[in-house]
Amino acid sequence: VRTDFDQLITWATGSLQGDEVLLASLRGETSDFVRFNHAAVRQAGSVQQQMLSVDLVAGARHAEGAVSLTGDREIDQARVAALLADLRAQRAVLPEDPFLLYATDGLDSERSVDGALPASADAVEAVSSGAAGKDFVGIYAAGATYQAFGSSLGQRNWFEASTFNLDWS
Repeated sequence: VRTDFDQLITWATGSLQGDEVLLASLRGETSDFVRFNHAAVRQAGSVQQQMLSVDLVAGARHAEGAVSLTGDREIDQARVAALLADLRAQRAVLPEDPFLLYATDGLDSERSVDGALPASADAVEAVSSGAAGKDFVGIYAAGATYQAFGSSLGQRNWFEASTFNLDWS
């Protein structure tokens, strides 16, 4: 995901016009979840989602918007291109922002916190066997969440953490 994000920001930077500056933030997750009732699995699924927020700046004017990403390079580039066109149109009618401030000499950073998660099937088996014969209800969710920032000025920041939660009664 990180490489895809870097490549998308690099591609978007190449499509900027004039003195435009791109400021982009990514939030996403890749998670599995399982819902239990009477100690049995009642629903299981996976979530993979990414939301890209963009602030397109030119001079003292800027416009912000967001788009969900699919992980497919062509689709994501088309969505970002359409978003940039919309933001240019919005920015053209916006007044200057006297409070606009952003870093022009950013600092790159990367942090990954590995939660050493068990395989989802192993976790479900452990919960199911431990709760067997009980009126156990709950939800187990586990996976990685991530946040990133990238700008057309070259800044890249990445944070990722893996975690789990079991909420039960």
